[in-house]
Parts: sequence; C-alpha cells; structure tokens
Amino acid sequence: MNQIKEVLRLRYEVGCSQEAIANSTRIPRSTVRDYLTRAKQAGIGWPVAQEMSVEEVHARLFQTEQKNSSKMPRPLPAWTKVHKDLTVPGVTLRLLWEEYRQDHPNGYQYSWFAHKYRQWARKLDVWMPQAHKVGEKTFVDYSGLKLQIWAPNLQDIAYEAEIFVGVLGGSDLIFCTASKSQQLHDWISVHRKMFEYYGGVTDLVVPDNLKSGVSKSHRYEPSCNRTYEECSQHYGFAIMPARSYKPQDKAKVEKAVQLVQQQILARLRNERLTSIEQANEKIAVLLEDLNNRHSKAFGCSRRALFEEVEKAALKPLVPTPYEIAYWQTIRVNGGYHVCVNKHHYSVPNEYVHKMVDIRISEKTIEIFHNDQRIACHLISDNPGNYTTLESHRPEAHRQQASCNEQELKSWASGIGIHTEQFICRLFDDSKRHLHQKERSALGILRLSNAYSDELLEEACKKALDIGTCRYDSVESLIKRISLPTDSQEQFDYQTPTHENVRGPNYYMEATNAD
Repeated sequence: MNQIKEVLRLRYEVGCSQEAIANSTRIPRSTVRDYLTRAKQAGIGWPVAQEMSVEEVHARLFQTEQKNSSKMPRPLPAWTKVHKDLTVPGVTLRLLWEEYRQDHPNGYQYSWFAHKYRQWARKLDVWMPQAHKVGEKTFVDYSGLKLQIWAPNLQDIAYEAEIFVGVLGGSDLIFCTASKSQQLHDWISVHRKMFEYYGGVTDLVVPDNLKSGVSKSHRYEPSCNRTYEECSQHYGFAIMPARSYKPQDKAKVEKAVQLVQQQILARLRNERLTSIEQANEKIAVLLEDLNNRHSKAFGCSRRALFEEVEKAALKPLVPTPYEIAYWQTIRVNGGYHVCVNKHHYSVPNEYVHKMVDIRISEKTIEIFHNDQRIACHLISDNPGNYTTLESHRPEAHRQQASCNEQELKSWASGIGIHTEQFICRLFDDSKRHLHQKERSALGILRLSNAYSDELLEEACKKALDIGTCRYDSVESLIKRISLPTDSQEQFDYQTPTHENVRGPNYYMEATNAD
C-alpha cells in the first residue's frame, strides 16, 4: 500500500517507464502495470493522488474487489465440536472436513479448514500440539511445589509432601494426590490410586525421567525400573518416558500441574495439615471442583467429557492391586546362598558364583537366573541366620547335615542288627561329646559305601565281641575281613613260646596288681 503513491508519482510526475519504476521500487513489473491500470480505471492521476491518503488511494483502486467480497459469508465450522470429535479413535481432520462439506457445499476448502483449526487450537486454555486419542495415554509427573505437613504440636514442619499429578490425554481429567516422597514405594502407590480414581487404565503411561520410574534415560530406548515394569505388566499398560529436557512431550501434565498449583495448592497454603491422610482429604474435595469446572476448550467440564468419551475407552482395572516388589542383582557365594537384608537364603548348588536376580516382596524372596525362577523362600526376620532347602545342597553336604543321632541310628538299623547295636553303644559313651560321637558314627556308616553292608555288619559284630566302639577298630576289622583267604592266614600266625615273650597274661596280671 505504501508504494502505490510512489508508483503514481514516478509515472505521472517524473515520467518513468514501467521497467524503471519496477527497478526503483523493487516490485515486479506486473504489479506496477496492475497499479497503473487500476489508477487509470479509477481516474486517479498524480496531483489527485498526492492529496489523498494511502488508504483512500488503495480503496479507490481496489473498490471492485471489495464489492465482490461483500457476498454471503461462508459458514464457519463448530471448532469446539471438531476438537472433541478428534479425540475419538479413527477420526481424522480430513474426515471432519468432508462431513462439513456435505452439510455446507459452499464451505471452505480443506487447506483453509485445517489452517483455521490449528489457529483456533493454539488459543485453547490447555494447549496441545496434537489431538490425543481417548484411552490411549496418561501423562504423569510430580509438582515442583510441595505441601507442608506440620507436626502434631502445629509449631514445627515435620516434612514437605510431594504432589503427584496425572492427566488423561483424551478428556484432560486430572488426578492428584500427596505422598511422603518420590521413592519407588510411593511412586507405585500413587499409580495404583490414580488407576482406581479413573476406574481403568490407558494403553500408555508417559512419565518424566524420574529415577523411581526410569533407571536410564535414552532418546529412543530408555530403560525402566524393574519394579515399575512389573507394575505395568500387572495393570496392562506400556511405559513411554518423555525425552529428557523435552517438556513438550508431556505438555498436558505440565498444564495440569500448573492448574493443580493454582487451584489446589494455592488454596491450601494457609492450612496446617498434620498428616498425609488429612492432606489428601482436602485435595480430593478441591480436585473434584477443578474437574467439574466448565472448560471453554471443550464446551463442558473435564468430568463430563470423561464420562462422555473416555471412560468407556479405558481398559478395565484388574481386581487385585499390584503388590510392590523390589529387585536386586547379587552373585551367589561359594556356600550356595545369597544374603538379603542380612539373612542368607539358599539356591541350588549348581548356581554357585553366578549372578542372579532377586525379587523381594512383602512375604517372599524369589530368586531368578536368566528369567527362570530357581528358588523361593519365605522372608525371615532373623539377621545372620540361614534358610536352606535340602534339595539345594550337594549330596555330600546333605549327608553331613543329616548326621544327627536319630538319623544315624536309623541308617544303622537299615544295615543290620549288629551295626545298630554298635552305633547305640557308641552314643552311650558318656566320655565323648555328642558332635564327636556323631562324626565317628558317620565315618563308620560310610564304610558301607567303600565296602558293603554285609562286611560292615560282620565287622561291627566282631567289634562288639572285643568291646571296642572306635572308628579305627571297625576300619581295621573290615579291612581284614575283606582280604582274600590266603592273605588272612598271615594274620593267624601263632607267637612261639619263649621265655622272653611275655604274652597277654603278663599285662593282665600287671593291671590287676595296680
């Protein structure tokens, strides 16, 4: 507009050609020609144009187009209804435009339709770069502002509670609750409360890169906490963490956090709450007021929109809540045990020195190797003690562990009556400690493995006859019995009678004299 008068001046006062005017004003020759043609048709020369304003000149030159543009305006789409319909799975902007053209054949083309919708969507209270399908995503995050919890005396602040916020992608229904911390236990607990509040579960949950949820952030394949993954499998949702330092990935919950801070936390700033339970009671009342408030974006409240379009799209909630369990990775020690909370739990001995994953729930300890469960124990509260299954021991250790008096006597009775009598006599010896007698009895009974039950039975019979109950005596007897006949003859050698050979009677008499 500013150059129209300059074009007329250069033409009618200076007398420049159209090419010279185009070079001077740096506008196309076609535009210069168009301006001059319109000025000629409107009867405007340079002296006349000099006394007119730019707006007046422009109006005179383009009055024909302005008259043509005063036709019946085309009908505008109902952008609120378009925005709401886009939350339905399968509905696209082009489909809504086609329906609009069916109702209004003289309506706008698709490019204008899409452009105007995007302009309208940018002005919404809850800005969103794209339309989220109902039942598809839940965005979660913690509020930067915390809620003070006071001591019972109302004089000191006990701690500051964390405020967890969740929002559904389709209906913008907000959930918030207070928790003592952002640790794993509270992180799982607030998810359970959120799903119970919504009455269902979405396909995806989009968290921030909180350590309780995401163990390793990554642009394409982040690693999630093992407990959080197990929780997602229990409830049937997938975890899709937002990218680091990309708040636009979770813009919905960013806006929801702002609303919670303004409409809930700001109203509780002067309250002196003494417990999490009391805080959550106050929050629940204000939350319902926030969700029932009319929203200009949808033409209704968040609660009404949720009931209308998203509630039925949620997956049903499982009847049993998730029981939180913690995971550890530990190497099995040489004694085929792992130490959890200062108590030792056994694993099969073939996994010695291997890395295993341990799932610690409220009542049980489960041990996994390559995702296969290899052991399960009830949790014990006795630090320093051992919980061992007999099936986890090597065979030699099983025998060693079972060498108590009752088991050894039972083993002896299975070999023979003389072996049983010998073992009973061994345990009747009051001069030896019980552990000494158990070790001797185990060694004697194991001779049946090296020889046979029959040879041990015979050796024990001879040991009973000579009145001995020691391991070396039985070992000597069983070796002698097991020798071939020609080898045994040398043991039947008779000592010759000689005055220098005293014989056994000499020692018996000496003992009686003492």
